[in-house]
Formats: sequence, structure tokens, C-alpha cells
Amino acid sequence: MKKLITIIALLIINYNYSQEEWINFKGDSYTIEHPKNWEVNTSGDYSTSLLISSELKEDDLFRENINLIIQDLNKLNMKMTMAEFVDITKSQLSSSLNDGEIISSEGNKERHTMVVKGKMNDTKLKFKQVYILKNNTFYILTFTALEDTYDDFITRGDKIINSFTIK
Repeated sequence: MKKLITIIALLIINYNYSQEEWINFKGDSYTIEHPKNWEVNTSGDYSTSLLISSELKEDDLFRENINLIIQDLNKLNMKMTMAEFVDITKSQLSSSLNDGEIISSEGNKERHTMVVKGKMNDTKLKFKQVYILKNNTFYILTFTALEDTYDDFITRGDKIINSFTIK
């Protein structure tokens, strides 16, 4: 009986997501799709090229979001492998998060995914980061949610991240 209820709940969630209207955002060097009711910010806040935030609801304490940071190493006359980049990122994460923990880290020379949780300003957060290396430029996509609600939003977060294409 519990399995049947779980299956029905998953079908309802998938149906609701499939009914949601999505739009395509075109940046200078990429495209990405997101729910129409999510806010797009290209102001450069927080050193991001793009910040897509969930709709703010009255009882929300946090807006789930996807951000994109583009690091063109050619402009710095630098070269870096994905393995070197991941090592540097791991050390930066541990110094920027309280009680930070890397839950998973896997990838190849061109794409790497890391899931991390930790506290920022006493707020428990969970992140999924995807690093893409193309032409010596790193595209860093980060989905961020409250740790307690991460599982509720990761399907939508993955759909946004997986829609990302480099022109």
C-alpha cells in the first residue's frame, strides 16, 4: 500500500512539472531553459553571469536558485584541467561553508558533478554543482536549496541544469 501511494505521489509531481510552462534564455555563449515563473537576473550580483530564482511565495524562507559563473581562463593566460579545478573548488567549499560535507563528486575531463551540503549564516543549504570545461573556459552551474527541501526541488533543478547548452 505504501509503495502504491509513493508511486501515485511521484506521478502527480511529474505531471505537475510537465504541465509547467518553460522558456528559453539566451546568453552570449549559452542557452538555458527555466520555468516561466522563475526570475532571471543578469546583473552580475554575487559574481554570477546568470541567476535564476524560484518564485517567491508568502511563506518562503529561501528562494531555490540556479546560478551560472563563467571563468574564461584564456583571459588570464592560464590553463587548468578539470581535475585541478575540482581540487581547488573542493578546498574553497570547505573554507566557505560551516560543517561542509561533500556528498558526491564524479565526472570526467569535460564535465564534473558535485553535491555538497553545509551552513551559510546558520542556514543549512544543499548544493548541486556542475562544472563544464570547453575551450579552456569553465561553466559552473549551481543549484541551491535549503537542505530540508532539496529533494523537493532537485528534479526541477536537474531539468534546468540539463537544458544548459554552450553555443
